[in-house]
Amino acid sequence: MIFEPHAYQERAICNVIADPYHGLFMDPGLGKTACILEAFRRMRAACDVERALVIAPLRVCYTTWPDEQEKWSQFRDIRVVNLHQHDVADPPDGDVFLINPESIEKLFGGPVVQKTRPGSKRKYRVVWKSGPWKDWRGRPEMLTVDESTRFKRSTGRRMKVLRRYLGDFGRRTILTGTPIPNGIMDLHGQMLILDRGEALDDRITEYQKRWFDGRQVGPPSRRFMKYTPLDGAFEEVRDLIAPHITCMRAEDWLDMPELVRTEVPVKIPDQALELYETVKNHGVGWFEDGEDVLMDGTLVKLQQIASGILYSDDKCKRWHAVHKEKLDALEDLLAESGRPTLVAYWFRSEAEAIRQRIGKDTPVIGGGTKPAETARIQREWNAGKHPVILVQPQAGAHGLNMQEGSNAIVWFTLPWDLEMYDQLNRRLYRQGQKSDTVFVYHLVARDTYDSVVSGVLKRKDRKQSDLKAALVEEIHQ
Repeated sequence: MIFEPHAYQERAICNVIADPYHGLFMDPGLGKTACILEAFRRMRAACDVERALVIAPLRVCYTTWPDEQEKWSQFRDIRVVNLHQHDVADPPDGDVFLINPESIEKLFGGPVVQKTRPGSKRKYRVVWKSGPWKDWRGRPEMLTVDESTRFKRSTGRRMKVLRRYLGDFGRRTILTGTPIPNGIMDLHGQMLILDRGEALDDRITEYQKRWFDGRQVGPPSRRFMKYTPLDGAFEEVRDLIAPHITCMRAEDWLDMPELVRTEVPVKIPDQALELYETVKNHGVGWFEDGEDVLMDGTLVKLQQIASGILYSDDKCKRWHAVHKEKLDALEDLLAESGRPTLVAYWFRSEAEAIRQRIGKDTPVIGGGTKPAETARIQREWNAGKHPVILVQPQAGAHGLNMQEGSNAIVWFTLPWDLEMYDQLNRRLYRQGQKSDTVFVYHLVARDTYDSVVSGVLKRKDRKQSDLKAALVEEIHQ
């Protein structure tokens, strides 16, 4: 097959070639990976670059990039090397090297705690230990960070490691379909990768001072800062990043199916509600209007009680059923639907309980599922061999194409993270979906934080949609 870029893909390719520091904010299904491979192929033919380093989620390293390279004939001479399958210090010759964010310290190095000399005032000190990157022969000149929201926290450890070496790359690109899952604060770390702070400042504190109102919230023992964008901050930030961003929405370029979201209310027993209120009122935690939630043990317990499956030990090895209403609702929904269905769960105990109810041989794509096993389940699902698959969003939200197997997904427990929610839905809601409608069901326990999470996700989605629409409008102007 020959890759013949659509008009929107050609525009993205040309923008990446013309701008050495460029970001593609493109919805899943628009072909971001193929665009980067084609841009790399053209630049390599023009002797602008010879090699590229791609930082991407683990499953994307094992599936998406190799699959795209093998799918299109003009990419066959691009040698793609997955560094997880080789010695990072001595990799084979290649053109595109793949590594996931959690492993970049194996390549670049990182901070290490060492004991100080006897007699020193401090017993330990932190020193930087270099990795094999400095000794690589022919180091890549181009860096691509796929799913760049993994680096949205500019003060996070992985970002601190990466930013030390950004100057080694003459070209830097970032790819994501969900640029601000939690608001425009998420843009700082991502833009640092591109321009090293030129647009939004290289210091997070200055970014916060200029465009946010910060105030301390929470009880005295658990104080933290809440940052609210100032009036006009959204527009100013948009204008600053627009020159380096290509933003495209799937609905603007593709014939997308209708997306229907439905909340399925679940009434849980009074005994479970009493336990819920007891934990909420006497546990260690603090909540503000359902908007800002301190993610601690109390909230986790409340989510588990709402789902009916509560861990009974701190090591999360044993669990017991608080109620069975959500499992009943799921079983009824699967029976009524009559179509193959993805079921999204959050806690491992939920997957175990669901399999006990609907079948212990139900395939699971979770944290412990190996890439090869995930690829096999994906093939079998798209071939219609499984009526139900359980998917943990952190494991299956990126790099999977599940649209040929079904048009329905059920959320047993909703996550707070919009990126996980949106990306997993788009495993079905994407180009190639055979149905005219994609159904997304939320199992929502009444009088619990299930309804709060649903509302928070809606507000976050509106903010992200507003940014995408504004960027698209700015670019067209």
